[in-house]
Order: sequence, then structure tokens, then C-alpha cells
Amino acid sequence: MKLWELSASRLRQKLDNKEITSQDIFHDLNQRIEEVDSKVKAYVRLEKPDNFIGLPIAVKDNICI
Repeated sequence: MKLWELSASRLRQKLDNKEITSQDIFHDLNQRIEEVDSKVKAYVRLEKPDNFIGLPIAVKDNICI
């Protein structure tokens, strides 16, 4: 199962049903980012908190100051 292909609502269902953990999601998304980011260059950095819970999100920095 490729978690990065699932919608946020489907991931939330799986979390609620204890089929997966937040760490599983983070690990799968991180692997996908490593596979494709050299081509798309969408991420500057990726940080994993120590006690990660819930769904991971990406925040786009598109504000020019």
C-alpha cells in the first residue's frame, strides 16, 4: 500500500481504525519526497517532530518579502 496515494480523509480513517500510525504516513511520504524531489525541488527541508501525531502537511512558502 502506498500511503502517499491516499486522500487525507482515507488516511484519517486508517489512523482512527489503528490500521496505520502517523509515523507510517511520515515515513512513506518522506520516501516519496526523496524519490521525486530532485526533479521537482518542492522541499527546502523536512523536519520530523519527536512526538508526531495526526496527518503530516506541507506548507508552501510563496510569500516574497
